[in-house]
Amino acid sequence: MFGRRLIDYATARGEIDGLERAARRSAAGLFAIFGELVAVGGHLTAGLPRDDDPELRRRKFRLRLLIMLQKIATTRDAIDNLRTAIGVFAGHGVMECFSSLPRLLRDAMINEQWEGPRNMILNQVYSDLQRVAGRYPVGDVVRELAAGGTDDGADELAATAERLVGTALFDGPLDDAVIADAKAWDRLVAELFRRYQENALAEFA
Repeated sequence: MFGRRLIDYATARGEIDGLERAARRSAAGLFAIFGELVAVGGHLTAGLPRDDDPELRRRKFRLRLLIMLQKIATTRDAIDNLRTAIGVFAGHGVMECFSSLPRLLRDAMINEQWEGPRNMILNQVYSDLQRVAGRYPVGDVVRELAAGGTDDGADELAATAERLVGTALFDGPLDDAVIADAKAWDRLVAELFRRYQENALAEFA
């Protein structure tokens, strides 16, 4: 482009660096979750865990949540990042005779809906947290996923999660306040998994 490489332009370099960071973060989160799966025996049964050992039950429950969070987070990230990648190539980015990115974008949009769309999984995560709250408080789950039990802003996330899970978010009367809470739940879940990914990336680094 005008005798210079795309990566030599600050705006393009920023986009490419962001794409690389996102890929590394997603890969780190994936391997961390796979490590958890191996640690609990390499498989999960359907439904909420019923092991006799309380710590193993909690660990399997966190893994169940992580698998759902990974699905909705990485599929949406893939769509956003592929849109950015297409933009890096400008008009060529949307021409399938030049790039595979348009096909990958379609695949990512399909994957976001496959095995349950985002709204359904958000509902399932919410329902699971409500069902185990008596023996595994919501705040504890969020702190452990967000920061390994330490407080680097995880307490604020935990407090928000406790408030939202304590409401009739998915089965109560529908009004403006409930819709606002549903949007807040979506944002919280996204932030929670992003923190998990970033922590995994820092650990692998």
